[in-house]
Amino acid sequence: FRAAGEAVRRAVLHAAGAYLSKCSADADGALPDEVHSTSGRPVYWIAPSRSLSAQKIGLFVTGIDALHTLHLSGAAHLAQQVTHLLTSPSFTFAVSRHVSFFECTIRVLGGLLDSFEAIGHPVLLKRATELGRLLLPAFSSPSGLPYTTVNLRYGDVSGNTVGHLADIASFSLEFLTLYRHTGEALFLEHVRASFVCCFTSYQRLAASHAVTHANHRII
Repeated sequence: FRAAGEAVRRAVLHAAGAYLSKCSADADGALPDEVHSTSGRPVYWIAPSRSLSAQKIGLFVTGIDALHTLHLSGAAHLAQQVTHLLTSPSFTFAVSRHVSFFECTIRVLGGLLDSFEAIGHPVLLKRATELGRLLLPAFSSPSGLPYTTVNLRYGDVSGNTVGHLADIASFSLEFLTLYRHTGEALFLEHVRASFVCCFTSYQRLAASHAVTHANHRII
């Protein structure tokens, strides 16, 4: 097992090292979310739109995703490189693009919080709090459930609302953890409203099913 573990660690260091070697903040602060494995070309999670500016939009997804793994792998120099890039004044999550609320929450917000609890670097909580606040407009639906997409700069929302219990239970982990570390009540309140809406809907469905079943037996 020790040999297999070392092989995994080397693979992690190789992949992360190659990715981070291409990660230097552009003049506009963009950090690539991925790097093409053969060409080394930076890949941005949010592709530029022809109807908008051609500015590259990077949320540093792979770097944030991998940070806790780098810490566990003993790659302190690579973990420090990730946190250093996150301290750049030019880096921001407030990008004028619609992003997936769910994916941004579980990958980026979750990655920041997970790494903060493992490493303790204050910039990780600072960035997590910034992102959490930018995601809050997604909860502006009449039901309290979050919309599927949200513009991180302007708070515009689109799409349907996230309504599956599994999705709600998943994103609640990040927002409740953020509440626990910051004490900002809005993070807790929005999660609570989502659960209330979800369980109320399930209760209505259960009651409707019970009535239908009873009527069927009578007939």
